[in-house]
Amino acid sequence: MKQIIPALALAFLAGCNANPFKGVDASVDPAPIRREVVPALGIDAPDVMEFDEGRKAEYEIKTVVPAGEAVLEFEGLPQGAAWDATKGVITWTPDFTQANDPNNYNTKTRFYTITVLLYSSADLAQQRRKNIVLQVEDTPRQIVVQNLNASYSMKEGESKTLGTFSVVAEDYAAADVRAELKDTTIGMKLVRSGSKAEWSIAAQYGVEQLRVGTECRSSGSCSSPLENSVILTGPDGRQHTQDFRINLSDVRQETQTSLATELVVKGDMSQAFTVSDANKEVAPKVTLVSTPPAGIFDLRQVSATAPESTYVLSWTDIPADATGQSYDIELSICNSNYGFGTNTNRCRPHRMKLSVEERTIAVPTITRGDWGQENIKYVQFGKALDHTIGVSAGNSALRIRSAGIASSDPRDQVSLVNNQMRVISENPGLKTLSVTVMNSVGGVANAVFLYEVLPSNWAENVIIASSLGANEFAEIEKLWGKALRVYHGGHNLNARALAFRKSVTVGTQSMQMPEVATDISFFAKNMKRILVTSPLLSTLPADILEELKAKGLYLGKRANSVPSFNLKDYALEVVPGLGTPTKRAGLKGLTTKESEHPSFIELSLENNQCKELFGLIKPGQETEQYVIGASCPLSGGRKIVILGFEWSDLNLDSADAYLLKQWFERIWE
Repeated sequence: MKQIIPALALAFLAGCNANPFKGVDASVDPAPIRREVVPALGIDAPDVMEFDEGRKAEYEIKTVVPAGEAVLEFEGLPQGAAWDATKGVITWTPDFTQANDPNNYNTKTRFYTITVLLYSSADLAQQRRKNIVLQVEDTPRQIVVQNLNASYSMKEGESKTLGTFSVVAEDYAAADVRAELKDTTIGMKLVRSGSKAEWSIAAQYGVEQLRVGTECRSSGSCSSPLENSVILTGPDGRQHTQDFRINLSDVRQETQTSLATELVVKGDMSQAFTVSDANKEVAPKVTLVSTPPAGIFDLRQVSATAPESTYVLSWTDIPADATGQSYDIELSICNSNYGFGTNTNRCRPHRMKLSVEERTIAVPTITRGDWGQENIKYVQFGKALDHTIGVSAGNSALRIRSAGIASSDPRDQVSLVNNQMRVISENPGLKTLSVTVMNSVGGVANAVFLYEVLPSNWAENVIIASSLGANEFAEIEKLWGKALRVYHGGHNLNARALAFRKSVTVGTQSMQMPEVATDISFFAKNMKRILVTSPLLSTLPADILEELKAKGLYLGKRANSVPSFNLKDYALEVVPGLGTPTKRAGLKGLTTKESEHPSFIELSLENNQCKELFGLIKPGQETEQYVIGASCPLSGGRKIVILGFEWSDLNLDSADAYLLKQWFERIWE
């Protein structure tokens, strides 16, 4: 510039017409002035450098300086990160914590911002700055299970701790690791040792765990592998699974019996006893092997419901010369062996000594009331059964010294107070009550009473069904709340089926089964509520039809007898007291092959004991054309609802679906 500024001034002062550069051709352009461009400080490096925990990585940083040597400084380098001036790279192997937040295990990425400052050794006053982000990604470390065996061994009936295992998880605190079993339904559980990462496997199995004929099919031995897995879960949701198994061995148990090995016989003998399978699998079988050569022996089975059987051993017609003699008797008691589901294998002998004693004494008497020797009383789960017996000392000169009662199941609560027996139990099954009475001269009387404790899920409402899969009853079961289907291919309705029932439901499939008329009559006389819902009303038993006629209800014809009858043309008419649908309702006609042709009902105008419930009407007509449902009172406070269609055939708009339950409740009012 110093050279340029004077030349410009002269040109300005000389004017346009004078040539200040004498001797120089003015038509030739002067040579251009060359200026040197000095490069600025520069940093060439990525804005983000990515690293993984536990893995070394390097990133090059290039620099540009106009003169001198590049001088680099760094701010904010995290622990372990370093600048290698020789190679011109940032090098770093992040440790296994540098991608995580110690307060939040779900944090898997962390960012570290560093600042690079560039100087020139020739001019330290100038600098260039660049921010770079070091991004560190988490490297998960393995969760390791220590001391968990691949397999353990146990026997039926055992309860024990199999072993203890620990967990090493370098990414978490020990207290933050959770362990659980994949399958908690096969007798195993985990027990944690405080807050440490240490657990024990506890297992417990009853003697009935492995059953003959199912898990146990080998004829020599039986064991079954119970597969399971320990699932370890870190606080961030990361999991590790390790499998193990328990090899469970079956243990064959001997049968047990209440029958004594020695008995004193005083007159004819009748001894009730029970035999039970300790494996809880079959009802044991008892047979007579040898008997005395005197009198008549008889062994009679009274009940057989696994795992218990009840027998009565009797000895009658004992000759006079047997008095004072002792006789040996042998029985064979069998349960089951490996590979068999019967009660004719694995037998053991039971030997008894019978001593005949001569005594002429009065013996007490026990009168049973309506509880016959071979009758079974039924006990509701958790509720008391009371029964009164009669006890006499034998004659008026004697008195009762003692009276006792015992159940074959010691878990049941039984009592005998002032001739009143009581049983309370929460242990379902068929059992015996033994009552023993002794008078003041030593005379003893025994009586055995059979009873069954019903399951806890025993339903008040019973449905007569041909099979468990009869679809027409699915909706009815829901509306009853709790119902049980009873009927298995033939006449099956007995005192047990009736016990503690309040309602019975009969449908189309029911009406087509053999002997159903007898069954319906049987139930109708013993239940408070009878629901018949079927187009096959004409097959109702005659005694029920006669009772309905007496109340003013008559069966009409079926829809298939009406010319050109089409179920789709009719809407369902509901009496106002039940609740009126907001939209048209009808019958689907799809539940069974009978559904398209409902049965019609006629109600007497003079005898109004029966009430109309449902009808069919063609839209646009003001009067009802056909009655298809009614309710009638029966004797003894009972009530019957007669529907000429299947309940499951009702077709309502979804907005009116709630009416199904409302109708079901109100038809009994």
